[in-house]
Amino acid sequence: MLISVSLFMFPVEPPGWTCRRPTTKKSSSPAAASTTTNDCGSILTWPAVHQKMAWNVIILLGGGFAMAEACKESGLSKWIGVQLSSLDQVPPYILLFAITILIAFLTEFTSNTSTANIFLPLMAELAIEIGVNPLYFIMTSAIACSFAFMLPVATPPNAIAFSYGSLTVMDMVKAGAIMNIICIVVTNININTLGRAVFDVHLYPDWIPTPSDAIPTTDIIGLTTFN
Repeated sequence: MLISVSLFMFPVEPPGWTCRRPTTKKSSSPAAASTTTNDCGSILTWPAVHQKMAWNVIILLGGGFAMAEACKESGLSKWIGVQLSSLDQVPPYILLFAITILIAFLTEFTSNTSTANIFLPLMAELAIEIGVNPLYFIMTSAIACSFAFMLPVATPPNAIAFSYGSLTVMDMVKAGAIMNIICIVVTNININTLGRAVFDVHLYPDWIPTPSDAIPTTDIIGLTTFN
């Protein structure tokens, strides 16, 4: 923030002895004479910021952060996690696969950051309520928030590619659907294999209180590994 503010203060050209190098500005009118001013201008001006700043992106990201914080502070994340605790009878790897599909679908219509801000606290509460390592749900959900391949509105790179006019929405949907399916399958396989070996997602952390109705965490090969 300090660097951004300083850009409004630093001059465009190196200052002279008086710290303000005189510059000559010529009028667009032939009849008008050239005028001399001591103002050499700053590197960044407010008109340039107002015209070129992506305010919609700032508002979108800020709204996502605000919504996530509101869900946390109001207890909505906790409440939803408790309501979904009835899913404890579903094997965790099947539940995770369904969650990945849901998030990958929703992130096509919302920004990745907003989707992550809303769903990650919910996944943490849900994992604790059903007795699963929160990393098991959170890591996969965070990765799934980036599966925005199908629509131009899903992410700015998609919009840039679509803006050239050589692609149609159906072209992006066809290619994006295949990429989504591959990414969903690969992510779920990796979290149940590499995630188990590297991050111990099959074990419930000791630093998290175990809920009274905790169930064993089952990996993709059906082995009970919860301690």
